[in-house]
Order: sequence, then C-alpha cells, then structure tokens
Amino acid sequence: MTGGTSAPALRRAARYADSWQAFALTPPEFADRAARLRELAGDRRVTATTRIAWTDARTTAAEAHAFGAAGAAAVAVHFGADDGGYGERMTALAREWAAGS
Repeated sequence: MTGGTSAPALRRAARYADSWQAFALTPPEFADRAARLRELAGDRRVTATTRIAWTDARTTAAEAHAFGAAGAAAVAVHFGADDGGYGERMTALAREWAAGS
C-alpha cells in the first residue's frame, strides 16, 4: 500500500503498489484520482481506498457510502481517541450502516 494524493504519489502507486490510500479528498476528487490511477496502472490492478474521520454516525455512514460510490474498495474510519466511547462510536456507525444511510 502506498498513499498520497499528488501526481507523483499516484504514479508510485500505479507502478509499485497493490493498494492506494487517499486522504483529505472529497468523493468527487477521490473519483478523479482513482480514475487517473487506473489509467496510470494500465493492466496492473491497484485497489483504491481512503480514510475518513468520525463526526457522527449518520454523517460518517453517508460519507463512507459516498466514497464507495466514488470507487473506493474500502473506507477506513478513524474513530478518535480511545476515551471510553470508541466502542460506542463503532457500534453506532455499524447500526447506521446497516440501516442503509
């Protein structure tokens, strides 16, 4: 896996990686870069993934769905500090995800 969103990062991912992880992009920006990655990779298969930060269950689920629709094979969620509420945040997202938000 390699990460980054710059043109050189996409070239590296296309040439050397089996997975590319984006960050700090909107779903449309992700879709554009994922398309460029596929173009650069040619016959090589490079999985496009991203990571997002927890806000609340509904917003985070909607954002994850939007990235999936933009072509993300996986979306990693950073749930914040393990402050005693980490498990509850994960459970809330799982419920929201199952509800189809």
